[in-house]
Amino acid sequence: MAAPSKGITVNTSLKVLAIVVAFVVWGVAISDRSRTSPVLTFDAVIQAPVEAINVAGNVRVVSMPDYVSARLRGPKELESGDLPTVTATCDLAGFGPGKHSVAPVVAAPIPFELVNPPGRILIELEKIDRLALDVEAPPGFSAVPASVELEGPASALAQVDRAVAVSISDSTATVIAVDEHGVAVPGVSAFPGAVTILLVAGYSPPAGSTMLQIGGAIAATAPSGDSVSEQLVLTLDRDSEALR
Repeated sequence: MAAPSKGITVNTSLKVLAIVVAFVVWGVAISDRSRTSPVLTFDAVIQAPVEAINVAGNVRVVSMPDYVSARLRGPKELESGDLPTVTATCDLAGFGPGKHSVAPVVAAPIPFELVNPPGRILIELEKIDRLALDVEAPPGFSAVPASVELEGPASALAQVDRAVAVSISDSTATVIAVDEHGVAVPGVSAFPGAVTILLVAGYSPPAGSTMLQIGGAIAATAPSGDSVSEQLVLTLDRDSEALR
């Protein structure tokens, strides 16, 4: 009885080995087939918005491209659909004032891959400066607080002529920095950004002006015949005594 038992064991081992070899051969065949069968893809050039990250607190970006081009590759079946939205990030950690050549990083979303990354771009940083100015309120009014601190790049602050209270609503006005022509200077912020506008006691409006009500709280003056709403946007001329 011992000999037949040994023969059965050997026969079973051979069968198991044959099955294992068959699976190995099948796996190799499938792998070769997948390598030799081309996967259909398509390429697309996208415009990725540029985003600066890790900007130091004492500098501000004053010049940077809005978009960069990048080429993505994806499965052919997705060609008729919408292209993925990606962002080109520029890590500015450790960068000080000046012009810097930076390589934007584009992370392609699955199942797309990045074929051609965007080239290097030039980013300019400026040191943030501060400037204290008195707030210019409409004629016959005073601002509380009477002065604000303006903050922005040095080149922008150099254009500032004065800080003006505008957009009055219920005795509150926002403060903007304007140049010598009365045009708002971009990139400059006021702290605080809003002030309280108070009517000066005993103020007499200029001839030809009319007292108007703003938000039911205070009065303002404007030349007769002007159409002024209750929510006034006041544009002040540096040498004028009236609103226009």
